[in-house]
Amino acid sequence: MNFIDYWRIIKQRKSIVLLAFVTTVLTTLIASLLWPPKYESVATIMLDYDSSNPMNISTPVSTAMPTSIEYVNTQIALIQSRRIAEDVASTLNLDKSPKIIAAFDEAKEGNPIFFWRKPMKMDIKTWIADELLLKGLKVDAV
Repeated sequence: MNFIDYWRIIKQRKSIVLLAFVTTVLTTLIASLLWPPKYESVATIMLDYDSSNPMNISTPVSTAMPTSIEYVNTQIALIQSRRIAEDVASTLNLDKSPKIIAAFDEAKEGNPIFFWRKPMKMDIKTWIADELLLKGLKVDAV
């Protein structure tokens, strides 16, 4: 078979090809309109390791690097902590937003399909910290 034979087959079946094309485009359009938007932001934070700290003077130069890596890892753990996320929720008054309160109430009731799951027993600030703030948080050391 050569290219002309393929072209004849496509011409004979042009209604099937057109239907497949239109179906694909419409499915993609509907899915993209119904899919919830995902917002992403990137921030760069510079952590200044305090080398003037008197506790660091006595350490040899070869061990100063692991200490700074430990410092950065500690800062990353602090940024990812629930306590910081709860403070952010309190500062921004997220627990007083009607949309968030409605979402919390809905999540608290649970889905009746999953009747074996126990009801959620946490306050709204913890839920905001876990589900809204920390769930999508990604912190990388550069």
